[in-house]
Amino acid sequence: MTKMENGRSKICEMHTSIPEGHQEQGEYFPFEFAKQHESDVLRDFVNTMLPGGIFAMELGKDFPLAIINQNMLIYLGYRNEKEYLEAIAGRLSNAVHPEDRGLLRAAVLDTMDQGDEFKALLRIRKSDNSYFWGDIKGVRSRDSRGIDQIVCLCLDATNLVMANNQLKDDRLKLDEYASKLMEKEEIIQKDARQMRQLRQWVGRHAGDTDKLPKQQHVNWKHMGVIIASVILIIASVIGFTMYLSNTQWDAAVLAIRTTSLAGVQCISNATDADRAVLANMAEVLGKLYDRDEAADILQAAPDSGFSEMIASYDDGKCVSSGQRQPEEASDFAAKLDFPQGSNVSRPFWEANGKRQIAYRTDLYHEDKKAGVLYGMVNLSRYYVPSVMEFYDGQGFSCVIDARTGEFVIYSDRIMPENVHGDLYSALNENGDTKTAGEIRNALSGGKTGSAVVSLKGKKVYLYFVPVNDAAAEYLITMIPYDVIKEESSGMAYLVGAFVVVVLLAAVLLIIYNNRITKTKLHEREYRNTLFRLLAENVDSVFLVFDHETDEVDYVSENIGRILGFESREILDHDTRSIKLPFDDEELERIQRIMKDKKNFYVDFPYSNPGSGKQQLLRLSGYVPEVADWQKKWIFCVSDRTDEVLKERRLEQAVREADEASKAKSEFLANMSHDIRTPMNGIIGMTQLALQDGVGEEAMRSYLKKISISSGFLLTLINDILDMSKIESGMIELHPKAYSMKELRRYLESVILPLSGEKQIDFRIDVDEKITVLADQQRFNQILFNLLSNAVKYTDEKGTVTLTIKGVPKDSGMIHLTMRVEDNGMGMSPEFQKQMFKSFTQESRKAMGMSGTGLGLAIVKRLVDLMNGTIHVESSIGKGSIFVIEMDVPAAKGPCEKELAADAAGDPAGQSACILLCEDNAINQEIMMGILEFLGLTTELAVNGKEGVEAFQSRKPGYYSAILMDCRMPVMDGYQATRAIRALERPDAARIPIIALTADAFEEDRKRCLEAGMDDFLAKPVEIKVLKEMLGKYMRKDLG
Repeated sequence: MTKMENGRSKICEMHTSIPEGHQEQGEYFPFEFAKQHESDVLRDFVNTMLPGGIFAMELGKDFPLAIINQNMLIYLGYRNEKEYLEAIAGRLSNAVHPEDRGLLRAAVLDTMDQGDEFKALLRIRKSDNSYFWGDIKGVRSRDSRGIDQIVCLCLDATNLVMANNQLKDDRLKLDEYASKLMEKEEIIQKDARQMRQLRQWVGRHAGDTDKLPKQQHVNWKHMGVIIASVILIIASVIGFTMYLSNTQWDAAVLAIRTTSLAGVQCISNATDADRAVLANMAEVLGKLYDRDEAADILQAAPDSGFSEMIASYDDGKCVSSGQRQPEEASDFAAKLDFPQGSNVSRPFWEANGKRQIAYRTDLYHEDKKAGVLYGMVNLSRYYVPSVMEFYDGQGFSCVIDARTGEFVIYSDRIMPENVHGDLYSALNENGDTKTAGEIRNALSGGKTGSAVVSLKGKKVYLYFVPVNDAAAEYLITMIPYDVIKEESSGMAYLVGAFVVVVLLAAVLLIIYNNRITKTKLHEREYRNTLFRLLAENVDSVFLVFDHETDEVDYVSENIGRILGFESREILDHDTRSIKLPFDDEELERIQRIMKDKKNFYVDFPYSNPGSGKQQLLRLSGYVPEVADWQKKWIFCVSDRTDEVLKERRLEQAVREADEASKAKSEFLANMSHDIRTPMNGIIGMTQLALQDGVGEEAMRSYLKKISISSGFLLTLINDILDMSKIESGMIELHPKAYSMKELRRYLESVILPLSGEKQIDFRIDVDEKITVLADQQRFNQILFNLLSNAVKYTDEKGTVTLTIKGVPKDSGMIHLTMRVEDNGMGMSPEFQKQMFKSFTQESRKAMGMSGTGLGLAIVKRLVDLMNGTIHVESSIGKGSIFVIEMDVPAAKGPCEKELAADAAGDPAGQSACILLCEDNAINQEIMMGILEFLGLTTELAVNGKEGVEAFQSRKPGYYSAILMDCRMPVMDGYQATRAIRALERPDAARIPIIALTADAFEEDRKRCLEAGMDDFLAKPVEIKVLKEMLGKYMRKDLG
């Protein structure tokens, strides 16, 4: 609006408009809009500065998501809120790890019971289906519809959780280790005393006691505790320090980048506002089209932020808001450098020494172009310290020309000395031309990024982002690297973040509380939507109960599926007539809690009338927070049957583990007894035999008892090794033709001597015409264990019977039924339930018997391995019957071992020479003595290399066989065998090489055969077995 004053037109009011804003009365420039916009920018800046995200969840089933900010979406890997809502079906519980959903519900209940503060540590799912630990804190609030919500801040605490878990695991291992050391200390000391006594005895008889090493006393328990504690402390300190350093560095960099983006937005908003003001001014001048009035109007330029405005008309006239004359103003406007197609000039220096840019816009009068309006702005006006300065001015942002690197917008107050020429030169001056070139190429390509550069001899973190789409100008943020590192090395950031969170939460709480509106329509819509969604998506029944009228207002539709009856059976009846499954005491407790208006839950058994199943249900009661619902209760009935069954199965597993641990402990105690007993016999009888003046008969008695003790010890070791192989899955079956005739011969040779000692009648009833494909060793082991047990637990002059029947089946199989029966002492029903478990046996004190308790466990596992079954019938005092049934392949023709047994002869008398490769002196003496007893000549090689050389030095056919120890110095048995087989002589490939080793596992046998050996003998060697094997191969070789 204008008015005439002193013959001239003067502006009284001028209203302009820009998108989404307006000038207030008396304003030439929209100051109020600009202030509001700057406030919004700063608010967004604070929001994005937080090293986490913000979201709000409603207090409904599965907690519907109400709001989520962009920073949280970035953490989760989603582009927008719509995509995230689709991924979680609108429910926050779907974003939480299934194992943590119970924790979420519990935390919400605690918030409802104890106050408005919400805390939880949960695993949150990201877009790639991975999880991170979220440290969530929030406050309870209500939205404008009256819906209860919890507004939360979520921070990533994954590294801290992992460090704490590792610390707990290390502490548990350390405690367990220390406990075991303390328990075993006494046993170790006792064994050490016995070892010293044994060493002294051996030294006296060996004659070189002084050469034995002395016992060293080391407190391994204390040393282990100290080492483990030191390692644990160092690892914890390093892990926690690295976590804090990395987390705060990332947060600082994120803050710098976010603030830089806010600076770009501020510059963009300010330039947009200046253009809008210039356009409004051009519109006013175009309408007036009066030079004198134009001069008055342009006087408002300083108030609107422009240092000068120049109106250049097409008729050649020119008006300036400054001190320029028309001709000078016209020349100045003509010299302004505007890039092609742009209405913003390139930066230029004004006479006052200030850096400026110019905007231009066309003047129109009566829809015809009448001229151009220019507006000059000091670039320092666009420098906003609040978003362009960091760390108390130690870091700053500026704007440069991407083409030249020239600084356009900056502050002389904080710009480093001699740097404000151009960025590229400043970088090159420090000698880092490569980095300078890379940054220049990135800016030329319109990219956003960061780098650590050297500037004025100091390390600087540099972040660059284009100011506009054309990428002609870039906002550069430069902060000393040491400042960021120093800031991220302490706890100040965490404290500041906590303060920001508290303040933000308080602000949000005030905002939400001020916007609450209470209407029954919102309440009704919320309730209906809530219960409908609950009924459709969960396996819990929800009821709304009015305790004033004792009526049920609402029942979810899934009641039939969960509880087995329809909702009308509750809605159509007075609830006082419904009998609840609680006793009087529990019912009184529930009524007392309801009277106090407190949340509760109670578990109770339930028989489902629809399915007939027995269920364990949980009834939970909740007090609504809505004022109009204070007379109502919300009940939830959940089926906990599966959960309780899992808990019981877990308890059962724990009990079984405890029983197994107890059985193993008893087994170790028994092993100590069973190993020491034969060892005492061996050592004691050896001491007696070494005494002077021992007669031949006494000597033979001593040696016989040593042999018996050695045999018992060997059986014990074999049982332990077999059980170890079976439990580790390393045992393999090697089926070969095996006749019942040969089985009978074997059992009579091993069982008759045992039964004869107790005058037990041992009977065998087998069909000797049957020949099957079976693993002879494991087949014999099954029957030997059962028969030896039967003999052991049968009194003198008792009876033990073995019956084997075979019934042919289709496809070449034979169904074998093996029955072992005795009239011994029998077994208790309790022992029969666990007789096949490892490390279990009948009470030794009650039976007066010795044994490992592994025999029946080995039998059961071998029978299972052969796809057979075993069961037992027994009672105390009446004996036992074991029955094994299995299907085995039938074998045609006589058994290979029968033919071999008929063909094999005695190697004695053959004048054969055996090459023995053995490094141990005692084993050398034993083997040479056995071979001499068998009538064979023996030559000795103390390692594999000497064995190969001895074989090479003799003519072909000189040696009849080679006994090869596998573990020897210089060259082991495997290498020696390969070397012999590789020799170019006629007997190198066919001479029998038999492994002689203490390694008794199946994989050791395979390794020997793969090396080129013919067979395998495990130490200790029995004379009978060695005789049969040599006879077998030497007959084959000679024949």
